[in-house]
Amino acid sequence: MIPNPDPTMPIALALDVGSSSVRVTAYGADGHAQLAIGAYRHYAAATTADGGAEFDAPQLLTHILECMDEAVQRAGSTPIAAIGVDTFATNLIGLDSSGQPITPVYMWNDSRSRHYVAPFAANLTAHHYDRTGTPPHVSYWPPRFVWLAHEQPDVFRRAARWLSIGEWLTLKLFGVAQVSTSLAAWTGMIDRRSGDWAADLLDASGVRREQLSVVSDQPFGALTAEFAARWPSLQTTRWLPPIADGYAARRVALCNMMRLS
Repeated sequence: MIPNPDPTMPIALALDVGSSSVRVTAYGADGHAQLAIGAYRHYAAATTADGGAEFDAPQLLTHILECMDEAVQRAGSTPIAAIGVDTFATNLIGLDSSGQPITPVYMWNDSRSRHYVAPFAANLTAHHYDRTGTPPHVSYWPPRFVWLAHEQPDVFRRAARWLSIGEWLTLKLFGVAQVSTSLAAWTGMIDRRSGDWAADLLDASGVRREQLSVVSDQPFGALTAEFAARWPSLQTTRWLPPIADGYAARRVALCNMMRLS
């Protein structure tokens, strides 16, 4: 890993939103990290005695945006060609009709829906696993929706949209409710053959299709006016939809293996 030898050469930023930190790292066209450009924030999830694991949604978003601010500032005049994002998988946030979070960010290891897994599974067909690639489990969205509907009915009714931290970030930045196939698959609600939300799982979870993002792997377009003014150097940057961290790690490992072979 070496400093960027030519500040006129484009770089790409990797934004990693993990379960204990968020970091931004810059990479040159040769695949080397540019150590002078980047940012880092450490944090810890709040846990509860009944199995809860969650983040304060606005605070987590603030950490992400502050890291982006620092990285863009340190890049200076170096052109940023693309930005890739990965986040910890299966997290869930509820937004109200004004786009404000009405729940924390429920993490993958929040187990408070455990008592609803078996009853939910009892109503599924024998082909559920083959269709979605996911067994009924506390980490996935359907049992969590059932738990919220029973334990926090007012919050469940108020939610106009359900999404992940990566989707909320890009909704803020681009005004588009879009989720990558990678993150959508980790919800446990995607039919792997159609690549879209499974209608019967929406019904069983008590969630409407319009409350979830459009599944698409297309790059985003122009930033909203707020963020175009905040990061003017990113006007032509290609911003890719967030993917799951495990998928990102596997792709990096495969790339390294190919490089060494």
